[in-house]
Amino acid sequence: QGEGGSRVTYLDGRKVAEDQAEDTFGDYPPFAMTGYSQGGYVVSTSSEYISDVNAPRNAYGAYDPSIDFTGATGHVWMTEFGAFNPNAVGGDTFTDSNGGTHTGHWNKLELPYKLKPSYLYYKNTGTYTTSRCASDWVILGSNDDSTWDLVHSSTTVLNATLEIPINSTKAYKYLKFLCKTINGQNALYVQQLAYYGHRENDLVRLPDPTNV
Repeated sequence: QGEGGSRVTYLDGRKVAEDQAEDTFGDYPPFAMTGYSQGGYVVSTSSEYISDVNAPRNAYGAYDPSIDFTGATGHVWMTEFGAFNPNAVGGDTFTDSNGGTHTGHWNKLELPYKLKPSYLYYKNTGTYTTSRCASDWVILGSNDDSTWDLVHSSTTVLNATLEIPINSTKAYKYLKFLCKTINGQNALYVQQLAYYGHRENDLVRLPDPTNV
């Protein structure tokens, strides 16, 4: 019945389920993360800089847009790449479903449902805009936390506030941002990550009758 109406399932003429039809397109997580697990969302990482007790840079800080980078405490994600080395020293290697390999440091978001991402929102401003930002990176998607699809690959330098089209044809329960190299040295800073998209099967999108 379209948005605001019902989505009804019948089996052999019997009504077996009815759910509300809604358009779930938006940014995910839909709230500021203040911990590793919140509201069904779980954040994990290959590494994070938390040795500075006065300014820990936890993985979940990448999903908290509430405080700007400059002067923020615990509201960015930072991972060390090794002094004077733009490559991900000590990073993990993943093989995607097409046989491609990807080595780097990663930030993984587990969602309470499958999400079909349309684009990545990325924010990087402040002190290290040009010297500690991703320059070779991928987004991987999985539904079992084991087999990973290559959702997006890019050498776009993430040194600003950007909205990067992904247009995935598949919905995923796990989304992983993996950085292979940085535009600079020492460390990667990420001020904010967010995935824009819609939940799997939120609406049945019929073909455009003028074109089909």
